[in-house]
Amino acid sequence: MKKLHDRAVFELIKLEEMTQLERKRALESLIFLVEKRDGRVSAQTYAKGSTQDEYITQEEAASPMEVTEVILITGVNEAKHLGDIMTLDIPNAFVQTPIPQDGDKVIMKIKEPLVNILCEICPGVYDNVVIK
Repeated sequence: MKKLHDRAVFELIKLEEMTQLERKRALESLIFLVEKRDGRVSAQTYAKGSTQDEYITQEEAASPMEVTEVILITGVNEAKHLGDIMTLDIPNAFVQTPIPQDGDKVIMKIKEPLVNILCEICPGVYDNVVIK
């Protein structure tokens, strides 16, 4: 969550500034916490996209995703032709992707316990967030 806050992923919107349609279409945030073997806690935050089913087609809402078999086949093919093979992970790749300011904004509801975590990370910024 600290990464999301530090990278200014969220922009707070007051509930009274939102239209009825924006409130209805707001995506709900989901967070999954996992305790690693060394005791650190890792969090993954997702948007629950089922509220988009009414007004966004599956093709528009889909995120690009790798398929393990395709990655393996590509790697084998490159190795056969003596090509170089490298894999890497870009931490928070989607978070770091710039979103055009002139496009539709994505509104996400942040509920407990996520709000509580954000309040602990940055007291004062999220304290006035109303939890509905």
